[in-house]
Amino acid sequence: MRFHDGIVNIDGVLHVGGVSVAELVRCYDTPLYIYDESSLRNRCREIIAASAEYPEMTVYYASKAFPNTGVGLLFYEESMGIDAASEGELLTALRSGVPGSDIILHGVGKSASYLDLGIKHNAIIVIDSLSEIDTVATIAARQGATARCYLRVNPGVAGDSIHPITTAGNTKFGIPVVDGRIYKAIRQADDNPNISLIGLHCHVGSQLGCTDIYRLSGKILLSVMKKANAAGANLTGINLGGGFGVYYRQGYSPEPLDMGNSIREIIGQMRLSCQELSLPLPHLSLELGRSLVAEAAVAVYTVSTVKEVPWLVAPSGDEDDIVSMVLNAQDEDTGELKASNYAIIDGGLFENPRPLFYGAVYNAVLPLKLNEPADRVYTISGMSCETDTLIEEIALPQVNPGDLLAMPSAGAYQVAMSSNYQRMPKPAVVMVHDGVAKVIQRRQTIDEVLALDGE
Repeated sequence: MRFHDGIVNIDGVLHVGGVSVAELVRCYDTPLYIYDESSLRNRCREIIAASAEYPEMTVYYASKAFPNTGVGLLFYEESMGIDAASEGELLTALRSGVPGSDIILHGVGKSASYLDLGIKHNAIIVIDSLSEIDTVATIAARQGATARCYLRVNPGVAGDSIHPITTAGNTKFGIPVVDGRIYKAIRQADDNPNISLIGLHCHVGSQLGCTDIYRLSGKILLSVMKKANAAGANLTGINLGGGFGVYYRQGYSPEPLDMGNSIREIIGQMRLSCQELSLPLPHLSLELGRSLVAEAAVAVYTVSTVKEVPWLVAPSGDEDDIVSMVLNAQDEDTGELKASNYAIIDGGLFENPRPLFYGAVYNAVLPLKLNEPADRVYTISGMSCETDTLIEEIALPQVNPGDLLAMPSAGAYQVAMSSNYQRMPKPAVVMVHDGVAKVIQRRQTIDEVLALDGE
């Protein structure tokens, strides 16, 4: 089992930040998300150290992975900016104490209030379409301001991501290069006195397993920059987005990218491409989310039910044959009867929709039985009224009702995507460091869930 930093096995018991999972559950109940502060800070420091090898480089935390004031402040303390993709994420970053000048704003359909707030706080705006250029300029003019902007480019190439997390090529994101539309956008933005066009941005997918796509997309953006600057523009920045892959489960995830070495590879690729194109080095930016927070957290649940479910393999025939087969299929030796062992936990679709949404794959352990042999196969399912299978098959020690079950690599997009489906309150989140736990998102109460109902 792959654990990092302060997430460790001590005598068969999972500990985070020096505290046993059992003790944390006694204090905070389940479902519970537990972040290891040392893991978050160590990743930041590794990245910032590597980025210091480039003359001008900014790394942003892509906060949609887990927007939280405590986490935002931590990343800002570690010399990172914040990437926000909604007004709520922008307000979260500002409430964290991050200055607007260190925030970069994204979104395909940004609201007027979102843009107004971002421009007011001097955030960088990543413009996603031709029509948004005029919208940004109008809001900036109303404020008597000049909006700092990047143009989001659809470079026509995409990383090896599954469709729901593919963000280049045939997607809704960005302004295309392939038909020359990006040059029209550059001229339109550059001609507007209320826009200061800094550079070009792209993001080509998530869970990427190598840096080759950053070299390719970077070269496309640099080529666009060279042509635009030759025509009178003054673009000085390239933002390559994020998408570094992380580990979820052996055989189901790309080999996770080494953070520091990957940054160095991207820097080397940028230097080489600029040399080939006879360009000065641009200001370089990256936006990392999942790779910062995913492996820094575990989700912990209580098993409510363990049940064996026998089932028939696709019964066929006329109606009477099927009825007879269902009523009499009691012998597994026939090959028609199978059985699955279900362990049902107090989480599921409402707090982690990713497996049902796009087939995300997870690992699991019994955090109080780490040293016991994993000699039984279970299907891990949630308590929602759907087939909200979280893990199709996983080998574990014997699971009993009341056992704790932990899922590693739970720090990205789970809490961020959680909902009140079936009127379930959202889970608590704690961060632990040197034996001290603090609540960074308290458990929602059922009264808070009901409070939005009308009279």
